[in-house]
Amino acid sequence: MKIGVLTYSLNHFKTNQIVRGLIARGIKKIKIIIVPFKKFKKRNPIINHRPVQFGENSLSKICNKYKIKIIKIEEKKVFNGLDFAIIGGSGIINKKYIKKNFIINCHPGLIPQTRGLDSFKWAILKNNLIGNTLHFIDNEIDEGKILHQKLTKIYKNDTMKTLAKRHYKNEIDLLINFDCHMKKKRIYKLTKCPAYLRMPVDLEKKVILGFNKWKKKFTK
Repeated sequence: MKIGVLTYSLNHFKTNQIVRGLIARGIKKIKIIIVPFKKFKKRNPIINHRPVQFGENSLSKICNKYKIKIIKIEEKKVFNGLDFAIIGGSGIINKKYIKKNFIINCHPGLIPQTRGLDSFKWAILKNNLIGNTLHFIDNEIDEGKILHQKLTKIYKNDTMKTLAKRHYKNEIDLLINFDCHMKKKRIYKLTKCPAYLRMPVDLEKKVILGFNKWKKKFTK
């Protein structure tokens, strides 16, 4: 199996985790595909529910060691020879690069109920379950064909930090072992909601205040 990994031109922690994980499970036919990076407005959220993503500098070393090719998405026949492409890091991908049932993403929310940005925080605020969704991307935001969904386990002694860490770990596992999870096809029937934007600070405060009540509802 030959896999493409889409990522930013900057050093990206999540991408490094995915590439290392693919290699560890024996998949060494990998192609790194660079997508344009658009600068975003710097924010100072109260809740940092994901690890710092930029600054890791080992991807080039990994690629050199395992002879992994790095190309830009704009290059001709960029997807030739690939069985699938998975997203390590990317903004909205230009429609001209989207192929049906080919590019796989793991959205850190349960689609179609929790779509868009900051899904971990929005799920808690909206009193919903949290989980990750493995899906093909299409021309709409977080609406492609769902391949598998995994709920994030919630324990009585969880803090928001421990829960967020477990949630992110599941996201990485779903991407590294995407083909295994695709065979499970566990999909939840959920009501479709609009896609969310970044959560404002005033709502983050509500998430913090309501976390224990939310946790109690979903802890078995």
